[in-house]
Amino acid sequence: MPPPDENTAVDPSGAAWVVWLVIVGPGLLFATLTCVRRVAPGELVLVVRQGEVVRVRRNGFVARWPGRERFETVTTEPRVVPLVIRSRTSDGVDVVALADLEALENRWPGLLTRQLPVGTAATALAVTEVEARLTGGAA
Repeated sequence: MPPPDENTAVDPSGAAWVVWLVIVGPGLLFATLTCVRRVAPGELVLVVRQGEVVRVRRNGFVARWPGRERFETVTTEPRVVPLVIRSRTSDGVDVVALADLEALENRWPGLLTRQLPVGTAATALAVTEVEARLTGGAA
């Protein structure tokens, strides 16, 4: 049998599995853990690339490209959103109304939904504070 060529890559000790176990294995595990995310109940996970949403998941697992994309989480639970309404009466008195979108009203959520950003719907309205200056105006 001729001696092995010096250009051949033969592992005489058979320890190539150690390289896989010590170097490649942890690297693959780290990449998997940082690039795959499980979507929890009650949340929506967005995959964002350069400020643009490229994928959305409501359940299961979602993946991203490391360095190019990032995960952003949005809750799907109802939230209280403060609403500030500023107005002026016909006699010049400033009126400020502060409201929370929380308690259910029959006709107001439909009117508010038309004024909100696309994809947002008002389900309730509760006026929690009203501030008005009762004196002043045109003297």
